[in-house]
Amino acid sequence: MKDGTDRQKRHKRNKTIFKVTGIAVLCVALGMIVTGMVDFFSAMGGAGYPERFWMLMVGLPLLAVGFTLTGLGFRREMATYIKNESVPVFNEAGKEIAPGVQSIASAVREGYEGSAQVCPVCGETNREESKFCKKCGAPLKRVCPHCGEEVASDSKFCDKCGEELG
Repeated sequence: MKDGTDRQKRHKRNKTIFKVTGIAVLCVALGMIVTGMVDFFSAMGGAGYPERFWMLMVGLPLLAVGFTLTGLGFRREMATYIKNESVPVFNEAGKEIAPGVQSIASAVREGYEGSAQVCPVCGETNREESKFCKKCGAPLKRVCPHCGEEVASDSKFCDKCGEELG
């Protein structure tokens, strides 16, 4: 337990270091970029040589380092913000597609029921592989006396041999 709290403390300390260092590096980088640009453009106005142009070249990579450190320090806050922005959108999208999903489920159910057997005695829908009605117990299939093939109980002729079932 103590190891977990120590790890949390180190993590929190590291996040604080990332935040503070990242913002400090960003400020230094921006200062160097501005100084380098001002020196460069003022040298272009006159005939002089820009003496602090190197600050622009050092400031640009420092800007990337500063953004990276700051991003690491504020990662949880950014992720929480993004989550709080995204969840309502997903919920709204779910509400909008719910009728379509229900329509598909209904079509699947109708397809299943279409392949099911209807009891000729009580009209109950039964599974395709059922031999007896789940409601009244009446046989759903019978055997052809001519070829031995299983046929629906309400059939007049055999599906396999074509003989009348009687």
